[in-house]
Amino acid sequence: MKIIMAILRRHGWSIEETKTTQPCQRTEFIGIELDSVNMTLSIVPEKARSVLHKFERAASMLDIGTLTSTLVRSLAGNCMWFASVITTGKIYAYPLFKLVRAIDSRSVPHSYCRQLFAKAYGWWKKTLQIWCSGLSSSANVRIVSCHLVRDSVVVQQDAGDEGLGYFWVTVKEDFRRLRFAACVLPFDAETSSSTFKELSTLAWALPRHLDWSDRLVIVVFDSAASAYAVNYGCSRSDACLSLIECIYLTCDANNITLVALWVPREDNTFSDMLTHICVHNRTLGIEGEFEIG
Repeated sequence: MKIIMAILRRHGWSIEETKTTQPCQRTEFIGIELDSVNMTLSIVPEKARSVLHKFERAASMLDIGTLTSTLVRSLAGNCMWFASVITTGKIYAYPLFKLVRAIDSRSVPHSYCRQLFAKAYGWWKKTLQIWCSGLSSSANVRIVSCHLVRDSVVVQQDAGDEGLGYFWVTVKEDFRRLRFAACVLPFDAETSSSTFKELSTLAWALPRHLDWSDRLVIVVFDSAASAYAVNYGCSRSDACLSLIECIYLTCDANNITLVALWVPREDNTFSDMLTHICVHNRTLGIEGEFEIG
């Protein structure tokens, strides 16, 4: 570092010493703490305190009926920025965007505005208080290390009118042992969208696998909308949003790093076959595994 700085000065560059960081394992950048020991990202206490204070001010204004959409927009922007550090935060930033529209419309009941604010504030308050104390939340986004990739699980799933099905392989086993599971639909297929069905498959699969804890889980969808919903935590459908919330909370509880990928539908044939297994066998569910050559 000193040699680089000397070379830069020799060529006429000015070095700001206070903004120069020597090699370290923890550092701050634009309000985010990067921790290479725990391999996490988190919000620095000062930034967390300022947003928590803004939430408290908004709560007081809501009580007396003076809450403005401008303040809620500011909070929504803060929370979306924080959501790049804490995955579950995407779910609880979404009600703030709804609240902006509700306030601007001037025709939405005050009780509905309270409900939206309470959902966002209830979760963010706890998270911000953790950051204010200088600790990292268990839901913080983890930096994906080489070790995590080597121990990852790849899940390919599909859902149709017949049922839910998925199979999974591991990198450690060189993708040679394939395990699968399928079940009949636990809901009415005719009233459910394809995105809802695919998210339901993931929500059903995650709690069943304690062996996926502390690992990177890569989920493959043949629906771009489903992959986007999982990665960005947003959906126009309240039903899908509830499933995403369930998925995120399960991942938080089991320390799962979740990544969603999209593949063309024609490359998802095996998972598609699994959704038919339940119907053909007239069973509530089926599981199995086999070796690949």
